[in-house]
Amino acid sequence: MDQGAIVGCDCTPAYLVPLPAGEEIRYDAAVRLLGVGAAALALSGCGLILGIEGATLVVPEQPDASLGAAPGPVSNIVVVANAGGSFDITWDAPASAGGSPITEYSVESLPAGVSTTTTVLMYTTPALTVGTSYQFTVRAVNTAGPGQAAQSNSIFAGDVPAAPPQVTLATPDSGRLNASWTAADGHGYAITGYTVVASPGGKTVTVDGATTTAVVNGVTNMQNYTVTVTATNSFGTGAGGTSNASQAYCVTTTLGNIAALDSAQVNYGVGVIPATEDRQDIMAERNKVGGADTDIVGWAKFPLNTVDDWATITGLKVSLKVGLANEGVVSPVVGIWYSKDDGWTHGGGPNDLPHPTAAQVQATVAVSTTTTPAPGTMDQYTDFPLLPAARDWTIDQADGFMTLGLRNTATVAVGQLSRSTYYGADIGGSVPYLILTVCK
Repeated sequence: MDQGAIVGCDCTPAYLVPLPAGEEIRYDAAVRLLGVGAAALALSGCGLILGIEGATLVVPEQPDASLGAAPGPVSNIVVVANAGGSFDITWDAPASAGGSPITEYSVESLPAGVSTTTTVLMYTTPALTVGTSYQFTVRAVNTAGPGQAAQSNSIFAGDVPAAPPQVTLATPDSGRLNASWTAADGHGYAITGYTVVASPGGKTVTVDGATTTAVVNGVTNMQNYTVTVTATNSFGTGAGGTSNASQAYCVTTTLGNIAALDSAQVNYGVGVIPATEDRQDIMAERNKVGGADTDIVGWAKFPLNTVDDWATITGLKVSLKVGLANEGVVSPVVGIWYSKDDGWTHGGGPNDLPHPTAAQVQATVAVSTTTTPAPGTMDQYTDFPLLPAARDWTIDQADGFMTLGLRNTATVAVGQLSRSTYYGADIGGSVPYLILTVCK
């Protein structure tokens, strides 16, 4: 093949390039080759218009050298995805602004969606397609033109998860609901957890992001339920998917004579109980005699290891053996109180251990109505019914203990005493008992 003549340049061709007929071929940003027939072009780098057999090499107009160089690349591009599909993009200015000050920055995305300019070192995109991975290109621009491109890492346009699909309540087991669902779409971001809420009642169960089943305990017999499942990722919690309706059932059982493990007295008034006194009686005292000002509650701690954590407690009562039911000039007005604290021990006795303090056994809430004990019932058990709806007992079922105390709320004046005393956990055959009715 004829190499052709080089016109206007005294230099030796470097190599031959075949030209496809009738095509424009771009070899770099500054040179265009126009092919008009099968021929060969000698590339010499002369920088002039070269006449070659069958082809013409065109050197485009060069930038005005007086404008100086274009900027260098920006650095440290950071892209943060926002809920809803937008991004916050920041970057650092180029180390070199080129031959003139930077006038703006261009920002483009791949795939398309962003093509804009800004005069500051940041840009917040509009909402893009959630779940699509985007890469952003940033260039600094001065009067010489755009500088070298810098690209970010690829990152998904994010949002809170979609509602979990196919939420289903299977045929229930006794006393519980069995829920399942298909994994939610996190739009490119990991699901960190699911929350399952039963309706009615609002019983709530949480599981990790890899789990798509849950058991809801503590349901009501013959009640129709649905559950709603929501998914959570780093952007928050999304909309819920709701299940079909399912009717729960359970079998009622009485769990009687759950003996107290420990008992103690705690003074919520003025002063402390001496450590030398072994105070395990269940005493409910208000005393303002001789300068005293006591509010003593007798507590008992019951184990719940025989109670399934998925059973619903439908009835409770505490059975106490009477010591002295009615002492003082003011008749006691007693009721059962609940404490969330289970880590106490009674103290006192020959080892002189400190008794529990009011801070260690906090009287949280009354869980029964009040009553005035009848006199003359010494050494007989008397029952104190509790209100099942007074609190969520599943917390106690989960930790395996329940702390209940007898409190006297009678009003006493200075110089008056009101007291009711029952046997504690230290007297065999006379210990406090908890009696439960559960549906399971």
